[in-house]
Amino acid sequence: LQRAVFWNETQVSDWQVLYKPCIPCLHDCDYLHCDPKCRDNGFTEVRLMLAGLKLKDGETYQFGVKATLANGQSAVSLSTGQLVDTTPPEVDNEAPLFYNDPTAPYPYAPTNYTASTTEIRAVWIISDNESLIMEHFWAIGSAPKGTDLQPWTSVGALPSGTNSQLVLTNGRKYFVSVRSVNNAGLATTYYDKIGLTVMTDPPELG
Repeated sequence: LQRAVFWNETQVSDWQVLYKPCIPCLHDCDYLHCDPKCRDNGFTEVRLMLAGLKLKDGETYQFGVKATLANGQSAVSLSTGQLVDTTPPEVDNEAPLFYNDPTAPYPYAPTNYTASTTEIRAVWIISDNESLIMEHFWAIGSAPKGTDLQPWTSVGALPSGTNSQLVLTNGRKYFVSVRSVNNAGLATTYYDKIGLTVMTDPPELG
């Protein structure tokens, strides 16, 4: 059993011997090269790994396996492909994160104020054009980078979060933090520094 790496179905690394199975003693003439302890039934799990390769960021490579019989006949199988991504997700510099006020006439309009004392909604723009976003996490605190109101919680691949089980104080600011992980396992964390202010008092007329 041999292994190699392919790019666009073109081989980019040499075949390397990965595994040599034993030869069972099935016939009288097999004694010259067979192993009496070898079984002719059952399966063997073989784990594949190639190191020391020079792969390019943003390119997709396939893993190839070649099995060769004792008579020289062989068959090659290629994987579906694996994208090389060495860069973490990117935060939108113009509008990385904004809040919504569920009590407002337009509850999905961006704002930094809310009249709710139980709910915080946040939407963020963090993307990855190579391996895409695998999972988002978010946390809520009473100060930037804080997690005292809500620890890091997964929201899956959705770039938004809602927590309606909070106890918020009028006049206080609260802050959301976001961590996004791409399919290569690289993460980007964004800490909001502006915050969401709770305002439950009605306007005053002079």
